[in-house]
Amino acid sequence: MKHIGIIFLSICILGMQSCYNYQNLEKRTVMAGHTGSSSLNNSGNDIFLKAHMRNGSMYVFKTWRPDTSAKSITGSGKLYDFNRTLLDTGKFTIHIDSIAIAETNTLKESNVGAGLMIMTVASASLTAFCVINPKACFGSCPTFYAQSGDSLMLVAEGFSSSVAPSLEAADVDALVPVLPKSRDFMLTMKNEALETHVVRHADIMSVPKKGSARVFKSTQGEFWRCSNPESPILAQDKTGNCVDLLKAMDGKERFSATDSTDLAAREEIDIEFLKAPGKSAGIVIGARQTLLSTFLFYQTLAYLGTGAGEWFARLENDESGFLKTQIRRAELHLGGIEMLAQNSEGKWESVGEIYEHGPLAADQHIIPLPEWAEHSTKFRIKMSKGSWRIDYAGLAAIEGKTEAVRIHPQLVFKNNAPAPEALSALLDPLQTLVTMPGEAYDIHYRLPEDFADSEIFLESKGYYLEWMRQEWLAEENPALAVEIFVSPVSALRRLAPKFKSVEHTMEESFWRSRYAGQ
Repeated sequence: MKHIGIIFLSICILGMQSCYNYQNLEKRTVMAGHTGSSSLNNSGNDIFLKAHMRNGSMYVFKTWRPDTSAKSITGSGKLYDFNRTLLDTGKFTIHIDSIAIAETNTLKESNVGAGLMIMTVASASLTAFCVINPKACFGSCPTFYAQSGDSLMLVAEGFSSSVAPSLEAADVDALVPVLPKSRDFMLTMKNEALETHVVRHADIMSVPKKGSARVFKSTQGEFWRCSNPESPILAQDKTGNCVDLLKAMDGKERFSATDSTDLAAREEIDIEFLKAPGKSAGIVIGARQTLLSTFLFYQTLAYLGTGAGEWFARLENDESGFLKTQIRRAELHLGGIEMLAQNSEGKWESVGEIYEHGPLAADQHIIPLPEWAEHSTKFRIKMSKGSWRIDYAGLAAIEGKTEAVRIHPQLVFKNNAPAPEALSALLDPLQTLVTMPGEAYDIHYRLPEDFADSEIFLESKGYYLEWMRQEWLAEENPALAVEIFVSPVSALRRLAPKFKSVEHTMEESFWRSRYAGQ
């Protein structure tokens, strides 16, 4: 059987990025079976570039070169229409902006990087612990660290749900454990995964809190000044009282195992507070996802296999929004953290839901309570079993909505040397900073004079491209990929035993497989 290796690329604006040198990154050409038409494939070790165009056609180049000044690619190859019928053979020049997604099986180190942002196939053996469980390889977008004593502490992860250019979004994270000692503040942004990170900006949001008050953000992106929340006096699940795990944002998390027959099976935690605030109130939850979401994402990529490039191209060309709707539908079936309160009739009624993507750093959100629930002291958390790690729950009086002061980076360093190009990219909304596995940037900010009386948040915006793993491609099955989007109910039931077989090793494999890189 003939095989091809795949590298996914997303197109950026030529001339906005410098040429990249990938010599420090171990790369492998991956051989994987392909189920598509053999006329579209290259055999053996032939190199190729497939350019999936926004009009649905596709160019397959055997030789090519990017032109930075013209923002184009010129090469020799074949042109196929939407149905992949051969239209023409010869030399072509195509504009970068007309490409939705490109894929290739080689990295041209000195020239591809000038106009393309690379996402490649890699073997799980690049990080030894991925071999134990390839679906638990470390990933989930840029990681942000702050100084804590003599070491760096993980405080946030950026835009975890933005897995394609068309899904680019801003993500606001509370830097809960961070207590700046001066106006000069630094975050270290790392790419510790086999991913390409495309960062539009990374700004600090400073919010005045006034004395002992606290500031929390809602899922709608609003900042609310609140009293210091009251901790629960009771938190009861099927195993007993877990209140000690929810009293403080201290890394001691309440979590459970998934259901063995249905990954969407729900569980409940009843929590109780001593008294209600007596005025406008909100429930504060500190939590992060378990690795169930990571497993499902990686499993979907595995099922897409060598057709993932075509699928991502269709996502980028999805003007109707159908594919994005199907992705959201699958996410909603697994669900977030739903909070319920008892109404005047003693029945449980939903007051809001938190859905924070990402398994790395816990974040805090507030759910402002409707008027009928402001005097409630008993609440219920409802969520899918094994899908969330809850670190904190609190009940706070809301003093009012407040606004944040946006603080842009002032300096950026890479490898202890100034990186003015990176700073320019983070300051210019038309540019992006593209990072590869193993890269790290120190981003310096100047906080307001009242920094000691403020709470700080990080707003990061961008998207990332997950690198395929060689081990995933053996599971290619387009029909099962479609099931995840079209029939998530049956997919989550069918995948339950598969996840249960690796669930006990997921955490160790995940955290030990971070890509150290350089």
